[in-house]
Amino acid sequence: MRKIFCLVVGMLVISAHAAEIKTSAGVEFLAANGKEIELPESHKSLELGAGRYQLVVRYENSLKNGQKEVLFTSSPYIVEVDIGESDLMLSIPKLRTEKHAESFFRDPEWILTNQDDASSLRVQSKKLVGNGFLPYSNIEKAIVEYNKKNSLVFDNGKILSLKDAIFSESNNYDSQVDTVSQLKIWYNKATNEEKKSFRQWMISQDFQ
Repeated sequence: MRKIFCLVVGMLVISAHAAEIKTSAGVEFLAANGKEIELPESHKSLELGAGRYQLVVRYENSLKNGQKEVLFTSSPYIVEVDIGESDLMLSIPKLRTEKHAESFFRDPEWILTNQDDASSLRVQSKKLVGNGFLPYSNIEKAIVEYNKKNSLVFDNGKILSLKDAIFSESNNYDSQVDTVSQLKIWYNKATNEEKKSFRQWMISQDFQ
């Protein structure tokens, strides 16, 4: 309970309005900005302040397989969405059969609909790759590995490329940022004198 409470509070911007993003039938949120979502009611709806967010989503639904119905569960996928003042709906086209779902999730496109004016856009996604027998038992670890591989970091709760983070004025990076990325960020933010001092220190460490 406390974990998801801190997640939502951390992502809300102090303003008169926080937009709500919901999911359609079968689609659920698993994580937002690197943090696993634990409360069931938060799997279908999140309130977020303005900004760009990294969301992990999954589709799970009963679908036809011949005369039978089977439970189809997709792999988790990472999508990045821009949140403004309008409420949004994240959905996929209607899937009726297991075969249709398997085909769709080879390269899925998610539909992001503005609830105010009904306009929509297609959002690309990338499959979240896990490891081991239960690859998504630690979804936060899988997200860390994904972000490390793709040079992404969280700055004040918002997703940034490492390049943008380097030139950001903020110094408030998520603790999940890997050490090499942190070193790159801080080195590029340093003054010329600080860089010189750091290089001299590195050389001295090599010869100890």
